[in-house]
Amino acid sequence: MNFKKNNYLKIFLKYSYILGLISAVSFAQNHSGSVFIPINLRHSYKSGTRSLSGLPGEKYWINRCKYKINAELQPSKSMLSGEESAIYYNESPDSIKTIVLRLYQDIFKKGNNRDWSVLPDDITDGVEITKLNINGAAINWEKVKRSGTNLFFPLTEYLAPGDSLFLSVNWKEHIPDSHSAVRMGRYDSGAFHIAYWYPQFAVYDDISGWDTFNYGGIQEFYNDFSDFDVTITTPENYIVWATGCLQNADEVFAHKYLERYNSALHSDSIIHVITEEDLHNAQITVKKEKITYRYRAENVPDFAFSVSNHYLWDLTSMRTYPQDSARILIGAVYRKNSKSFVKYTKLAKKALQYFSRNKPAIV
Repeated sequence: MNFKKNNYLKIFLKYSYILGLISAVSFAQNHSGSVFIPINLRHSYKSGTRSLSGLPGEKYWINRCKYKINAELQPSKSMLSGEESAIYYNESPDSIKTIVLRLYQDIFKKGNNRDWSVLPDDITDGVEITKLNINGAAINWEKVKRSGTNLFFPLTEYLAPGDSLFLSVNWKEHIPDSHSAVRMGRYDSGAFHIAYWYPQFAVYDDISGWDTFNYGGIQEFYNDFSDFDVTITTPENYIVWATGCLQNADEVFAHKYLERYNSALHSDSIIHVITEEDLHNAQITVKKEKITYRYRAENVPDFAFSVSNHYLWDLTSMRTYPQDSARILIGAVYRKNSKSFVKYTKLAKKALQYFSRNKPAIV
């Protein structure tokens, strides 16, 4: 009983202290007539990259990247390997000397900080990098710093404003069990959701320079807008759903399922691309030992994908406005015992129609 009382007292004192600080700050703001602005934000307002209205300033800029990634998933080993080439564009007025890459799956590296405990089998030696070149030359690993989920390395020459660099990196990583991870992982022997998975350029901005926050598991992220050209190779009869648009449906689906997929691209009705009966009786992909899916996405902040060999799949499409020629593809994938998801595609379509036609975005 005393233990509980002590805990309650500690909690009371903690929140009393926080409320006191809030009151003090509020008092100071009300009596000074202005809100405190951090020094780095003041610099951005002064330089014209940001504005007090919240709109971008006249001199606002954002760095960009073009990623080309070839990845392979080995479900039986819970392993993901990849080859990545990326062009990074320096749109800033700064000459950049150091590059920061995010290796999110280093969250499972032995000794690294995490926001929760994980299964012992998911503790690893981190993302294994087998090649890392800049502009065709291997980096000097003696000068590389790997801290938390970030990797820092100096450039041999400054990256000048308006210039770009070419990075190529090969890596592989263990896919954690979904009980260890959040936002990604292995959900069963034949179902995976893969996010925060490729070596990614951190954000370099006008406020703080490089974003070097460590990923402990619960943080949200601030990313540049980038273009992605990604291939994902799996064993046959595994389906891949990913960011962007599928480029090679005719190369991956057996004829029956290709017809259903193509029908959904032009249909207002819900098409059941993969049914429970199909999972038991059919060859859904083309008959090859390995299947390679290709997805492209432009001007998006990140790229994620899901893979399964036993999920049902519903699809439909819609025009944002009735007069539009282009259609948006809408769908759902789910386990056969997830009965509520049967309605998901229909509800998602109604929601998109409402927010597109009745509640248009702010222009």
